[in-house]
Amino acid sequence: MKTSIKADLAKDLSTVDLGSSRGEFSSRLAERSPKFEFKGRSVTSFASWDLLSLYDRRDICGPAARSIDGFGWSSGAGRSVGGLFLEHSRVEQRIAEFFGGEAGILFPTRTQAVLTCVTALFTELDLLVTTASTQAPLADAAALVGSELLVVEDGELQSIAEKCKGHRRVCFVVETVSALTGGVRDVPGDLAFAERIGAWVIVDESAALGIRGLRGAGSADLLRWSPALLARIASFNLVLGFAGTGVVGPTEFRELLLRRSRFLRYEAPEPLALALGVEAALSAAELSVLSREVLAVRAKLLAESLSRQGWSVPCGGEVPIVSISLDSFKACCEVQLALLQRGFLTEALPGKSRGRDGGFLRVLLSTRHTDSDVEALLESFSVVRERRKANSRVVTGLIS
Repeated sequence: MKTSIKADLAKDLSTVDLGSSRGEFSSRLAERSPKFEFKGRSVTSFASWDLLSLYDRRDICGPAARSIDGFGWSSGAGRSVGGLFLEHSRVEQRIAEFFGGEAGILFPTRTQAVLTCVTALFTELDLLVTTASTQAPLADAAALVGSELLVVEDGELQSIAEKCKGHRRVCFVVETVSALTGGVRDVPGDLAFAERIGAWVIVDESAALGIRGLRGAGSADLLRWSPALLARIASFNLVLGFAGTGVVGPTEFRELLLRRSRFLRYEAPEPLALALGVEAALSAAELSVLSREVLAVRAKLLAESLSRQGWSVPCGGEVPIVSISLDSFKACCEVQLALLQRGFLTEALPGKSRGRDGGFLRVLLSTRHTDSDVEALLESFSVVRERRKANSRVVTGLIS
């Protein structure tokens, strides 16, 4: 007899092992402070993306709240039949200008933005290339259209020119800042290489937005445009704290998306409240020059201190995303738990690459953290490392 759907789902669920403390914490543990109570213990969170302390600012939330009174929460209709307000177009143009492009368009999520861009332009004759650390859903997008997908290590992109030959179109998808490791790419170098071999480039600015560049515009602050640049994509739900994603590119690219995308034709545009909130948050992030400088200094100090303690830190702390690399995701979860027991919340993330199972423990630094918070975190990292070394010596002694 065939098993029931519930039984099949229960069987699949039993094989899933997240291995970390996900799901144990409230989504809003700390409104205006990184400190909270958890199981009777005071904990300082280094796992929040509110790096510039924008989430609760009234000058940012106000425009969104007021628009709900005037326009409601949902647009209620598709773009072509009255769902698009003039304010939507203004915000999309503001996003385009911020990232140095001709035209912008709003999507509800980065996943939908990536899927739409790929399905509108690429086929089984094309090649998509991305790096191992990217979190964009390129595998899903490539599968939808039958494009070949090539995943390379972060430093290998400019060594694959031969593999790009024989394809109708080749497109690199790179992140200005890796949300996984905090690594910063040489995007101008990638664009110059792509231009030489006739490839296109999509740059994901999601983790760079607000924290990289003089204005917080990521690679757009270094190079606003390039003949090889197809689009910049930026998710707003990390540093800005608003749902939605912007895609910025040539005017022709925007028109092509509008004409070819079923999603854009039939789905209602983003709620105006979110669009206006993004506009206000973008302006606030652009003006947070001092906060970016403070966070950069603090991140460099943290990365250098962790390296001196003996942790493997893959990046130099150029942005307030600092990760340590461990041999397995399980080891990351063990360190995460040990730090939590000492009152610090970090995030364990899988980091598989070719030929090995790895993991990263990520620390996110916010303007709400004090120097004392960072010093106490470093002290706890030191204690945890010494304990891991002692345990390793004991195990080695037992084996020998």
